[in-house]
Amino acid sequence: MSVTAIPAIVRILIILIFVPVAIRRKISRGNAFTPGTLLIGVFFGLQPSLMVNAVIAAIIVPKTPTLLAVITLLLVLSSSLELRGQMERLLTKSNFPYITVVMVLLFPRTTTLHTRRSS
Repeated sequence: MSVTAIPAIVRILIILIFVPVAIRRKISRGNAFTPGTLLIGVFFGLQPSLMVNAVIAAIIVPKTPTLLAVITLLLVLSSSLELRGQMERLLTKSNFPYITVVMVLLFPRTTTLHTRRSS
């Protein structure tokens, strides 16, 4: 049975389960996303040479350095907020409960859930 015979939604769900599980098992995010992207290519029948060509094409695109700079600055901001304890304050006073759930799933060691106290 070929991998491409599996329905596309199932293949995507496998990847969407694999990456967070890898992150929860203390694998760095970069090391979790890289095999996830390779699995997507394999699951959808992309040839290895085409995967390499796609990576090279993505690196050459002019928007890539801009995106890299934005992501780097976001990571620096996130790290600064965590070091000063502001990340937890933002999350506990957030009106968006889904943000807290996502943060707990992705960063279980640094995020704690607090219930709101009624005044």
